[in-house]
Amino acid sequence: MLTFSYHILSLKIGAWLVNWVIDYFVPFVVVLTVLVFIHELGHFLIARRNKVKVTTFSIGFGPELFGWTDSQGTRWRFSLVPLGGYVKMLGDADASSARADESIQDFSEEEKQQTLHSKTPLQRIAVSVAGPAANYLLAIVILTGLIAVKGMPVMPTTVGKVEPDMLAHQAGIIAGDKIQKINESPIADFDQLRAMIKENIGKDVKVEINRNGEVLYKNFSLYKINAVTGEKEPITKLGIAPGEPLYIKQNPLT
Repeated sequence: MLTFSYHILSLKIGAWLVNWVIDYFVPFVVVLTVLVFIHELGHFLIARRNKVKVTTFSIGFGPELFGWTDSQGTRWRFSLVPLGGYVKMLGDADASSARADESIQDFSEEEKQQTLHSKTPLQRIAVSVAGPAANYLLAIVILTGLIAVKGMPVMPTTVGKVEPDMLAHQAGIIAGDKIQKINESPIADFDQLRAMIKENIGKDVKVEINRNGEVLYKNFSLYKINAVTGEKEPITKLGIAPGEPLYIKQNPLT
């Protein structure tokens, strides 16, 4: 019986591990690999543009799994540990390119001219900045594509949830109500609604809502009177939450 239970437990742990790898680790590695590749490609392209010889372009660390060497002598490789990557240039002491290898003294003049350490400060800065800049441009491209294909998320003013015992609940607002105006000012989205509430803390406000085509008006006091001091104590929330976002497609230029 104990052996059977141990076997069942082992199967459950194994199934959980497989699911974890498929659902989390594999997508993480794929996304990280793309980000690392674009980052290192930025370093690589600007290095070559400045006539720096790149000896290694590695995705991952550790022993090489497979790779190839291009016509300019760069070894493109995929390594065992897929948690990063690097570009190594001629004459570098390590993959960080922070310092030159001692053997650079034995290089020919032609070889020395192909090292990063022989370049001007501006050229070295350009190679260094190119990696982060490439990731920044990638983010712009991806977000532009998402907004063009799926759309930009906008939170409409339709109430998704009403918190019990809060102002909105006490006033009879229900899920599905659409808030159209506050003090006669039209409200376009939930962010503007929050801003309007913030502007009117401590004041009386008039709220126009649309409930299934019927226009209703609710009056709110965004404060309460302290029973002891008689002073106004501000209330900062109506007690409502937005519903599902709407996605509005934009053209890539926008």
